[in-house]
Amino acid sequence: MSTKLTKWVTIGFFGLLIIWGLIDVLARYFSKSDEWTTDDKVLITQTCLDDLGGRAVRFPNESEAYCSCYTQEITTHYTKSKYQYLEQLSQAEQEKEMLSVILDCINTYQKAIFDGSRLDDNLQP
Repeated sequence: MSTKLTKWVTIGFFGLLIIWGLIDVLARYFSKSDEWTTDDKVLITQTCLDDLGGRAVRFPNESEAYCSCYTQEITTHYTKSKYQYLEQLSQAEQEKEMLSVILDCINTYQKAIFDGSRLDDNLQP
């Protein structure tokens, strides 16, 4: 009787180890899919530049700096899945959620554009 019990306990123990191992492998796989890749960051930066439209053309250096800042802040503060969720929200809801994260980037961008804008550049003294 104790031999059968020992056999079943051993089988149960190894069964639990196998199940635990599978869960660990799956958890690692799915957590890696939520990590930011270089391609993800490039896509966010490019989308940001596209969204800036004409300002990205008129102020290319400032726009690149802003979008780099934006990407850095987004990828630091949000997981990939959280950001993908936020992208599905309305513009107003996105702003409410993300404004505090990217506010410094926006302020720096606005100042750079202001400093780069000269209405009197074409005027002769």
